[in-house]
Amino acid sequence: MAIKEGSNGEEVKKRVATVNSRAFSFSSEEDMYTTGDALVVSSHQDVITTVKTIYIDDCHGNPLAKISEQNHHHESAVSQYTIQNGDGDIVAVSNMQKNYGTQVDVTDQLTGKRLWTATTPWLQLADSWKVEMRKGAPASLATDPRIVITLLAEVSAPTMGLGPVPAWFFSFSILTCFCCCWCGITLWSRNENEKSRWMGDRDEATEYV
Repeated sequence: MAIKEGSNGEEVKKRVATVNSRAFSFSSEEDMYTTGDALVVSSHQDVITTVKTIYIDDCHGNPLAKISEQNHHHESAVSQYTIQNGDGDIVAVSNMQKNYGTQVDVTDQLTGKRLWTATTPWLQLADSWKVEMRKGAPASLATDPRIVITLLAEVSAPTMGLGPVPAWFFSFSILTCFCCCWCGITLWSRNENEKSRWMGDRDEATEYV
């Protein structure tokens, strides 16, 4: 995670935190640490559900926010999320569009004003985002860097805590293994049927003799 802090408008990047995703975690667990390895927030998701729900806890394990995906058509390129505080109140609404690239827009629930926009190019292999905060945006939990980074990190690791490329290879491997097992079972069943038919013909020939 990097920030801009140039006094003359120049872009200066500085690493202030690191998000670690736990590989092969069914609940997509992630932890954010400062450069001094101090825990900032942790997050996890529901394991079996039709929609995605991200739970974010602070460094003491207290509920900080919940990001819930609203029910929508799975073939749609647009997904909508609600951002709730620890008390369950909706503070912002997020729209994510996936076309040639991914764009996330977050709008304040009370004022209806856009708070920030995050974009990532199409077919990008690295998990990097460009976030533009709106100037003069009202103070909101949705603009908390912990919420912003956790939301984008969860989007970047959609399958069992794996990034886009590892997730693709993992899904491809699972699909390949499934196809191989299916073909093996089909061939074995066919061979058993041929064997049974051959044994039946042999028994009939024996009885005839």
